[in-house]
Amino acid sequence: MCSRLIHKFQTAEVLNERKDIIVLTDEAHRSQYDTLAMNMRTALPNALFLAFTGTPLLAGEERTREVFGDYVSIYDYQQSAEDGATVPLFYENRTPELKLENPDLNEQIYDLIEAAELDDAAEKKLERELGKQYHLITRGDRLNTVAKDIVHHFLGRGFQGKAMVVSIDKAIALKMYEKVARYWQEDRERTERQIAEQRRFTGEDRDQGTLNELMARLEVLTTTDMAVIVSGAQNEVEEMKKQGLDITRHRKRMVDEEMDEKFKDPKDPFRLVFVCAMWLTGFDAPSCSTIYLDKPMRNHTLMQTIARANRVFPGKHSGLIVDYANYAQDLPCTREIGGCVVQGNEARQARRAIRQSGIGLGHDRRRDPQQNGPDQPGHYGGAQWHQRTIGQVHRLRRLCYPRWQDPADDLRKIDFEALAEKFKKAPHKQTDVERLKAAIRARLERLVQLNPTRANYLEKFEELIDSYNTGSRNIQQLYEELLRMMKDMSAEEERHVRENLSEEELTIFDLLTRPGPDLNKTEQESVKKAARDLLHKLKELLTLDWKERNDSRAKVKLAIEDLLDTGLPRAYTKDLYHQKCTRVFEHVFAAYAQRGVSIYSARV
Repeated sequence: MCSRLIHKFQTAEVLNERKDIIVLTDEAHRSQYDTLAMNMRTALPNALFLAFTGTPLLAGEERTREVFGDYVSIYDYQQSAEDGATVPLFYENRTPELKLENPDLNEQIYDLIEAAELDDAAEKKLERELGKQYHLITRGDRLNTVAKDIVHHFLGRGFQGKAMVVSIDKAIALKMYEKVARYWQEDRERTERQIAEQRRFTGEDRDQGTLNELMARLEVLTTTDMAVIVSGAQNEVEEMKKQGLDITRHRKRMVDEEMDEKFKDPKDPFRLVFVCAMWLTGFDAPSCSTIYLDKPMRNHTLMQTIARANRVFPGKHSGLIVDYANYAQDLPCTREIGGCVVQGNEARQARRAIRQSGIGLGHDRRRDPQQNGPDQPGHYGGAQWHQRTIGQVHRLRRLCYPRWQDPADDLRKIDFEALAEKFKKAPHKQTDVERLKAAIRARLERLVQLNPTRANYLEKFEELIDSYNTGSRNIQQLYEELLRMMKDMSAEEERHVRENLSEEELTIFDLLTRPGPDLNKTEQESVKKAARDLLHKLKELLTLDWKERNDSRAKVKLAIEDLLDTGLPRAYTKDLYHQKCTRVFEHVFAAYAQRGVSIYSARV
């Protein structure tokens, strides 16, 4: 085995034509699509090329698959979190809440920003080319708002891990350090005054809980060390002085101290670091749990950066990406970025595919039931189609709705008004929102599994999360909307009692009436009776292997058609009748394994 950099292949000449050569390529993007890569393939014309990459699904990196062929193995964020190799990542967009003004950046500007990591000359070009947009990002009042919020957010987190502040360039990293240090000192002085006020009280008049919280906050404010870590450059002292900045003391620390080891050490008080390019790739500090992102990024650079917060560490249940630049559209998946590696639009496409599939989500595909028999390829009632499609839907569900959340609470026991009032005073709003989202998602998946016509609840939930991530709602508005949704779900859970039906019977009733014709009360009661009779008859026909036997499936399908033919009111047209027969059969196939074994018999 020999190791080589791709830059060794400067000319296109054949070096070896053997067929037993295997080329292993790490970080297979960009450099593997251009001249040097073509030279390497010319040099080894019969070699087998095997690529390793962490960003094959990102926009702009699709060529990895074109150049190297199809995937041999995929290990994504979701699998990594399930295996315990990483922790989930959550995304918080602070732009709307802070009312920050951010520019729209084009492809050329992104390229300039990435090039600015190289040297001071590139940073000067960045400022020159960006012009007004650069000053919009870096103006003083905006940086003050971000710095003040960083102090507030850092001190209010649940898990007090280490954190990174990522700025657009070296000068802004220095400015952000100074501004955060100023607000940090103000918070320390304010906390000391609050402690002194609490200590004036004695006995029952003293709020010991509040005093303990203030003392813990002061401990963090007093002991926390923060520093700037940026690459060196010629004439940097003079260049920074022109902007009123002193980099000398920061450079001295970078030279004299082992800053990387201090940040990696969870016991070291060096808890907050300010960077623009360094430590964003290839640097692991497992106790780092938060990335404050105020720099436009995309694709593999963004992936590498957010991954700094997903390392496993005792007591760290998740990482958090706090976005001040409003670049949600560039994140791999802004709803739960640790749970999947697809972009937002790909996640929406996958969710749409789930809805269109109809398995467990109740969407009518409206194929003519007369075209194919129940066992012909391509028919929605066919056993092979069901097995194949259910597998696809499970994979899509796993991609779009990752399951690393806490079990949902019993919604009927929640005092929603008290919860809303408590949230207004909560110091850790993001943690509370994530806990609420997890509870809702877990309960929603169960509700939709039991009754596929409830898919609209799931769609509404995803729309709420998307609207928050894109800045349409702030965190308070999101929380209030989620609470309203929980109240609606609680009412939905009790609807079968109001309809005088069991949960199973209600599902059949909903499948027959959503959508359905306008029914009067008498006709609705007829549909309810048909649902009860149908369910009773079906349970007699569901043998141990009914899904595998053609005759058993045919009996079930025929029973559905006969009972609905006699039980449904005249308001159902012939076409609607056929659609309902198909839809009920699909539900029965997905929900009932055999007699006495179904999704309803396994209720939690």
